This record gives sequence, C-alpha cells and structure tokens, in this order.
Amino acid sequence: GEYREVSWDVANTDNELVNCKLVNIRLSADGGFTYPYTLLAETPNNGSAYVFVPDVAGNNMRIRVEAANNIFFDISDSNFSIAPATEPGYTYSLSSVFQEVCLPNTAMFEIETASVLGFAGTLDLDVISDLPEGLTASFSNSSIQAGESTDLTIDMNELFGFNGPLEIQFSTTTEGQDPFIQSLYFEVIDNDMS
Repeated sequence: GEYREVSWDVANTDNELVNCKLVNIRLSADGGFTYPYTLLAETPNNGSAYVFVPDVAGNNMRIRVEAANNIFFDISDSNFSIAPATEPGYTYSLSSVFQEVCLPNTAMFEIETASVLGFAGTLDLDVISDLPEGLTASFSNSSIQAGESTDLTIDMNELFGFNGPLEIQFSTTTEGQDPFIQSLYFEVIDNDMS
C-alpha cells in the first residue's frame, strides 16, 4: 500500500542508438523466476519512478525494469521483503503514464483502485496542472470508492500549434491521508495540414 520510488541506471539506453524511451516496472514474488505484477507500464526511461506497492507480502521480491519496446531488462541485485499492510489505505494503477498524441486527438487513461485492509474511503480526483489553451481534461467519475475505477480523458482536439513534451498532473485526496499527485507524460505532435 505504500508509495515507493524505484530507481535504475539508464546507462545510455535513452540515446539515439538504443532509443529506449519507455520502460515497464514489474515485481516478482518468487526470487525473480516470474514477474506477474506490473507496477507501472510505459513510464519514461529517466531513471526513477514511483509505484504503489501491491497487496502481496513475502521475502523473495525482486524488481525488473524492462524496455517497453525492446528485449533488454535489468533485475534488482538481491531479494527484498514486502511486509503486510498495517493500516487501511488504497492503491491504484494506471494503464500507462505516457502517450504519444498526434493532433487533433484524444488520450484516455484508465485508473484502477484497490482497497487495502478494508479501506472504504472516498477518493476525490482532480487535474491540478494549468492546461494549455484548447486542452480539456475530465474524469468519467471524479469521486470514487476504493476498489472502483475511472477514466481520465485528455481532449486535445482544440489544441492548436502545440508540439513537444507535455506533463499533466492530477491529485487524489481522501480524508485522513496526504494528497497523492501523479504525473502523466505526452509527446504531442502538431499535425497542421493547412
């Protein structure tokens, strides 16, 4: 249930020769033989990402950071432990945190939440970034219960003349816990055919 940083050595894999822009972060509970838990899919290959620790406990955990569009990967050097949760809380996962968007277009992210130790609080979601003119963001449901899911739609159909990277942040708040802030990353390609 905790929100923890995973860090890795990019080792020049993001250069033009290798061109690995995105990685997946996976968790093994059997010492690295299998990796059934995707902690984060298609996150920028920048050496660091934050993930929610899933509701799985044990002493034979390992992390694998793998190229999202290639075959290479790296595995943590030794086993580590995940202890069972001691307080009620929530986790959530995203379908991805990066999308390439060719304008005009719409991007959508599915947000799935889970309850830890019977947490039954309401999660309120809100986009907190200043959005460029012509871009709108909306949740299919901005107030959900832990265990429910929602979609975040980023409508870029009226975004004109924008080209390059874009970061949008949203927050999740619930009573009695610190707000959680998540970044979404875009590579926006202007497609002005006029």
